[in-house]
Parts: sequence; C-alpha cells; structure tokens
Amino acid sequence: MRLRERIKGWLQRAIGMPISWVTSWQHGRPAWTSWSIAKAITEGYRAHGVIYSCVRRLSDASASVPWVAKERTDDGEELVTEQPVNALMARPNPRWSWQDLMQVLCIDLNLGGNGYWLLLWEGDTHELWRLRPDWVTPILDEKLFVSGYQWTVGQKKVVLPARDEARGMAVIHFRFIDPGSDVLGLSPLQAVSRVVDTDNAAIDWNYAALQNQARPPGALSAPDTLDDAQYARLKEQIAEQMSGPKNARIPLLLEGGLEWQQHGFNPTEMDFLKGREVNAIEICEAFGVRPEWLGRIPGKFENVRQARRITWEDTIIPYLVDIKGTMNLQLAPILGENLLFDYDLSRTPAVLEARGELVKQAKVLWGMGVPFNQVNEQLGLGFEPVPGGDMGYLPAMLLPIEGTDGEESQQAVAALPAAKPRPALAAGTAPRAFPRPRVPAGSRVLNLDTEERKERYWRAFERQRLRWERGARLKIKERFAAELKVLLEQLEAGVHDLSMAIEDQLPAWDQLLSAVWQGVFEQFGAETAEALGMEVKRGAPPSSLRTVWDPWPEEAQNFVAQSVGEHITEISETTKLAVRKEIAEGLAALEDTPKIAKRLQGLYEGFGRNRSYVIARTEVGGAANYGTHQAAEQSGVVETHTWVSSRDDRVRDSHAAIDGETVPLKERYSNGLLFPSDPAGAAADVVNCRCVEVFGTGD
Repeated sequence: MRLRERIKGWLQRAIGMPISWVTSWQHGRPAWTSWSIAKAITEGYRAHGVIYSCVRRLSDASASVPWVAKERTDDGEELVTEQPVNALMARPNPRWSWQDLMQVLCIDLNLGGNGYWLLLWEGDTHELWRLRPDWVTPILDEKLFVSGYQWTVGQKKVVLPARDEARGMAVIHFRFIDPGSDVLGLSPLQAVSRVVDTDNAAIDWNYAALQNQARPPGALSAPDTLDDAQYARLKEQIAEQMSGPKNARIPLLLEGGLEWQQHGFNPTEMDFLKGREVNAIEICEAFGVRPEWLGRIPGKFENVRQARRITWEDTIIPYLVDIKGTMNLQLAPILGENLLFDYDLSRTPAVLEARGELVKQAKVLWGMGVPFNQVNEQLGLGFEPVPGGDMGYLPAMLLPIEGTDGEESQQAVAALPAAKPRPALAAGTAPRAFPRPRVPAGSRVLNLDTEERKERYWRAFERQRLRWERGARLKIKERFAAELKVLLEQLEAGVHDLSMAIEDQLPAWDQLLSAVWQGVFEQFGAETAEALGMEVKRGAPPSSLRTVWDPWPEEAQNFVAQSVGEHITEISETTKLAVRKEIAEGLAALEDTPKIAKRLQGLYEGFGRNRSYVIARTEVGGAANYGTHQAAEQSGVVETHTWVSSRDDRVRDSHAAIDGETVPLKERYSNGLLFPSDPAGAAADVVNCRCVEVFGTGD
C-alpha cells in the first residue's frame, strides 16, 4: 500500500473518533489563540492593500531562496547528494513544490504567527504537507509541553502526534516568538490589528461617503411637525433620490416648505488621506518592509533599491535564519543523522548588491595599494589567493605619500597660466630650418661626466620642480573644494547618484591640468633649450643664426592632451567610487542628508590633504621631464640621453638600478620609459618619481 493511501485510510478512520477537551492551559487540552486567523485572512490579506503587498513581497522573496541539505563530517559540512532529503526538497508532495511550501509558510507566519507542516514517511519515502493554521491547535501535556496537535475540519477533530515513529508521522511547528506564550506565536498583523481596524473603518467611511454623493451629510427641516406617515414617506424619498452613485448630483425636489441645510466636514474627516498614510507606514514597519519598496513613500530609484536591500537584510534574512533553526531542530533529525538544512543566499538581490559594494570597496583598496590577497581576506570576497597577490600595485593617482621633501621651505607659485594652444602653421608653410646651434661651454645639462655635476643638476631641477608642485597643489585643492560644493548642492536637491555631477567637472579638471602641463613644459623646456645653445624668444624677433625653441609645438599639444585626458579620467573614476561608497554606507545606516553631506566633506578634506599632493607631483614631474626632453629633440645637437636617479635615500630600487643608463635620444630606457615620469609607463615607475635625465652629444 502506498504511503498516501495508508495515511488517507488512517485519517478517515480517525475523523469519526470522539475527542473531549475543556479550557486551555490544562494538560490534554488545546490552547486557543487570542487572534482569529480567519479574520487575518478575510479582513487583512484579502481586503487590505498594504497588508497584501507586505506579505506578498516577503513571501515571494523568501520563497525565491534555494535550500540545500548538508551533512556534518569530521572535516566540517558537506553537501548531501544522494539521501532521500534531496528527493523530498525536489518534490515535497504530489501537489506542492518546495517553493510553494516556503511561500505559504511565510504567509501563515505573517498573518497568524504560526505555521505547520505534516511530515509523513514510510521507509525512505517522505512527504511534507502544509496544515492550515486556523485548523490546528496545540495540545499540552501535564507538564505544559506540546504532546500533539488537534486538527479540526468542520465538526470533525483529529489528534496528530507531535512525533510518532510507529505511524511515520510528525508535525513541524514554526512560530514567531510571543513572550506571552510558550506555545503559540505572535504575528506582525496581530501587533497592528488596531491600526488595521482603524484603517478599514476609514475605508468603509469613505466608501459610504461616496455612496452618499461624496458630499457631507445634511438635514431637512420642516416648518411644522410631521406625522408618522409623512415622516415615513419623506424618508423613503430621500433614500430613493440621494443614495447610491446613480443619484449623485441630482437635484432634490422639496415640497411643503421643506428646507435643506448642508453640513460641512470636520477637521478629522478632512484628514482622511493623511491618516491612511500614517497607518500604512505603521503597518509596513510591523512587517519589517520598508514603505519605499512598496511605493508608499515617493522616492527615486536609488531609494527604492536601498529600501529593498534593507528589507532583505533586516527582515528576510533573519526570517530565514529562524526557519532554518526550526527545520534543523524538528525536521532534520527525523530525516537523517548529522543532517542539516541551509539556505543559499548567493544569488539573492541583497547579497548581489552587497557583493557589488564589496567589489567597489575592494577596487578602492586595491587602488590605494593594498595587496589583492589582503583585500580578498579582509572583505571576504571568496577568491583563492593569486600568485603575486601579496604585493600592492598602485595606480597613478593613489600612491601613498611618504614625505614632503622640505616643501614647507619653498615658496608656492601663486597662479598658473591658462592653457592656450599655439596656433597651427598655415597650410603649405614649412617649419623654419635653422643651423646647428653652438653649445655653450660647460653646459649644465649636456655631457655631465662627473657625479658632482649630476647631483648639482638634479638638486637645481628638484628645487624648481617643488615650487611648481606647490602651486599646482594649491590649485588642485581649490578644484576639489569647488567640486564638493557642486556635489553638496546636488545632494541637498535629493540626488544620491552623483556620478553625472562628478563627470560634469571633467572640463574644469582638463583646463587646470592642461595649464599645469603647459606652464611647466614651457619653463623647464626653455631653460634646457638655453643650456643647449638654442634661442628662446622672449618678445623679440628670432635671430636667423640659431635654432629657436618652440615652446608649444603641435606634437607637444597632442601628447599633453592625451596624457591629461587619461589622467582626469582616472581622477574622476577614483572620485566616483569613493563618493558612491560614502553615500551607500550613509543610506544603509539610514542617515539623513546632512549626515551624508558630512561624510562627503570628510572625504574631500582627505582629497585636499593627500590626493592633491600626489596628483600635483605626478603632473609636474611628467611635464618638467617632457619639457627638457622636447628641448633636447629640438636642439639638433643631442644624440643620447642618460638616466639620473634621485640623489637621496628615497629613490626606488628599480630606478637606482638604471642610474647612468645611456641610450640614443629617441630610444626608451630599459624600463620602457622615454623619459623619467613618462605618462606612458607603468604606475610603479611613474608616480612620485623624482628622477631626471641629462644629455650627450656622442662626442
């Protein structure tokens, strides 16, 4: 005989058995709930839109989470692959899927505070069925422990054992904790039952008002006293002429001196919509559903997304933890020794969004130079350690600062020149050719064959670079401050995705960094050109006897435009990631706009202290070395260039290793750079580099 047929026959025989019971809390007697589950369904779930939305959202979300069976082993826990429990979860019974069971269980708990499953088994065959909570009542033994459950169908009653190995039957009881009961649970709906009753009454009142022309009530006054017949006829006429929507706005015909006196709404009646809004929010709070997710509070997409995530984290996941505990306590021991149930959140919206936030945080930390394996471990990303992951690799804009190298002793440049592209040559005009210049004897940049001369040149170059660096840093701090002001205005206007506002700042960044590059390029290039015997035009017509230094050739314009474009994109992307992280953390902590604004102010204060320094050093160093290299190429006398590393104890090992390396002028050094701080090089070779190069004639 099949299991279902055996259980069916047993239940049919049991239904006719008489069962006696008396008042609750006596052993052997049922304990009745104080809240009607039938009312929760008819007047709550079926009749109230907010309750339906809350319960439906929670049940759909919780039922979407897959469950797995695990087995305890000496090495931890392993997934179960061949036990009957997998067949049970794949097909709990012929009519219901596992998702159906989970969905209805969530509905039962949120409406009544209790949920029941009936487990039937015979050998390795198991079935799970849902028991309607309004048909089930726990039965207590003499120690006030649950010994069974009374299942009532109409006038028939059946006692189901809490667990009966001989019959192959057990009842699994889920409940939301009620501190006033050791047996039954408390539903969120019961906690707000008075609010629901109030809201339903408000809806009924409004409906009655609509039936009565949606107008305030009034009164008919007669000049004389009416007899019973007149009163009855008048009452009948009013019902026929004024009740129902079909009579709305139809004039009332009065006779015999009757007068209609209109009544007005009182303030309580006029506050109908506001009262319903407050009721809706309170109901949502009881169910643990953010009202923004249901659309009860108008908001932007970002607010809805955050509301959904908060509901998952604060309500749905704790609910799953509760269900998991009950299943492992009551269901798992029946199905197998060392068996455990667990849920898989890896594909749920909350976890995917949280993982996305972790990835953003990881990218920020990686950009700050934190080794990947350390980021992986600290944030719990779940990746296997990767070869080379214990070393930090720094992008151009985020190298850690080690010191200021005596900056405070230098004077800042007060202002930087505006970037003004040099006019292109007219069509058909060839560049002017000049004879080879005469190199001054003892040139400070050419054929430096002693360590003393190299160090003197490096220190002079460094002093000049520091002055420009300080001026650039001040301007960059001002740019960050102006950008923060724009973001705070957007935030105050209710915009939480500030990516577009940050991108709108790109033209200002382009103008600033282009000005830095042009000013530094022209000064360092001009000084090198003079040292190489070239003529530097300073307001007078050029001589025809010497090569003239071109302070802003088309090649340099294109190179600077490309380099600056790449750098401002890196700056913007890094800023966007950091800003998104701060706003997301603020929203997750339910912070208001002023607190989130304070977060951004703190973030940009850090930008002013640290990032402005790194950006300034990177841009000035690249522009200065590019200017000297361009002057060498324009001179026509330079044939080689030599790498001169920083003459202090802060030079990186890879640059100290190539100190003195000499190659043809248009060839790259062994590290791949055309000149020190070449933007085309790797970040590890470019950022914070203070090396320079000198030149040779090949003689």
